[in-house]
Amino acid sequence: MNKKIIYILSLFILVVIIVYFVFFFYNRYKENKTINNPQNSGNVSVNSENNNGNSENITEETIVLPAKPEVIPEWYASDKDGDGLTDDEEDTLGTNKFESDTDFDGISDKVEIEDYKTNPLLADTDGDGYNDAVEINSGYDPLK
Repeated sequence: MNKKIIYILSLFILVVIIVYFVFFFYNRYKENKTINNPQNSGNVSVNSENNNGNSENITEETIVLPAKPEVIPEWYASDKDGDGLTDDEEDTLGTNKFESDTDFDGISDKVEIEDYKTNPLLADTDGDGYNDAVEINSGYDPLK
């Protein structure tokens, strides 16, 4: 009797494992099919009822974007973060060429250098405890 219970329990566990893998691979196949065939995956139809009791059929379209751009913009070759400073200028200044705002104060590196004359490496150029962007937006001088 003990062997019979162990056999039935083992068979049950095996069936559960097989069912799990069938669903896992089926869903994986379905996802790959959707990704590889975007024209069938984008339309979603929804039936809804408005306040007047009339039924409306709403169709929404999902846009599937490519994983990486097909054409790399020309400016990206010389300005990786798009802040207006070339990568060579950023290397000279010591700023991060992959981050448009190196010090994360809310002002891009180029604007800090050219317009406000603040330090793009310090969020608080004058060291008074207030972020440069907060000072500028509040009408204060971020250099004093």
